[in-house]
Amino acid sequence: MPEFREEKNRVTLIREGPTFKISICINSDLSQILMTAGTPQPHPITLVALLDTGSSVTIIQKGKIDKLDLHPIGIQSVRGINDVKPQKHPVFRVGIAFDGVDYFDVSAVVQPLNFKGIDCLLGRDLLYLCKFEYDGKKGNYSISY
Repeated sequence: MPEFREEKNRVTLIREGPTFKISICINSDLSQILMTAGTPQPHPITLVALLDTGSSVTIIQKGKIDKLDLHPIGIQSVRGINDVKPQKHPVFRVGIAFDGVDYFDVSAVVQPLNFKGIDCLLGRDLLYLCKFEYDGKKGNYSISY
């Protein structure tokens, strides 16, 4: 079972929250299609992701996955922390990997995020597949799957 552990001093952990560097890539179905056709696959994109148990969906900062040249699979209404009512945003099927080890295919909403240094919120749609441990007193946290 892969495990990824991070440690921050308590002040930084309070300010930044539990973050990981992740890779965003094309999903496994699209990867197989491109491989079969002999078409080169786009390189994964590295993002800083915040584990967000308050979000039911994974959200990626608008513009961050443009280089993957993906097409939306739909539209989803999402109510952000500053929204009075839900806003409609495109949804993309992507692969998300921690440190390049395995990856999860998820449907991610793409919308503007107003968090300095955060490119992605990993919501409960991905977190339910993982074990997440958080020790605020020691300043460490981990995710495994």
